[in-house]
Amino acid sequence: MSEQGIKKRRAIKGQMVESMGGKCVCCGYDRCDGALAFHHLNEEEKEIEFGAISTYMAPWKRITKELRKCVLLCHNCHRLTHLKIVEIPHEAPGFNEEFADKGIPMEPCEQCERPKPINESTICRACSNKNRGKNEIVAM
Repeated sequence: MSEQGIKKRRAIKGQMVESMGGKCVCCGYDRCDGALAFHHLNEEEKEIEFGAISTYMAPWKRITKELRKCVLLCHNCHRLTHLKIVEIPHEAPGFNEEFADKGIPMEPCEQCERPKPINESTICRACSNKNRGKNEIVAM
């Protein structure tokens, strides 16, 4: 994977972790986002794996739909939960709805500096269309 792709995935995972409270609901671990996992409370409700979400750069609306079914666990507690050694607290925080409208993190387009979603290419759609010879759609 390219450096750009890694940067995008980390930014999206960071926002996902932040929207879930930023730490393991069982032990409070919060030192590294890479050591945190999203645990589905009901496996039957799982529509998509989070690995697939970040691989295909799903829209934020799709990500939030799946996050609402989860709690945030460190990898140790996640494994112990599946082994039924650790129980998830009843009052465990889930998805913070204040993040529902935040969307994917933004970054500047490399050509025009306008903000664009970090999960798109290095340039915004308007610049991409302009580069391909398409006319930019102007709002009236």
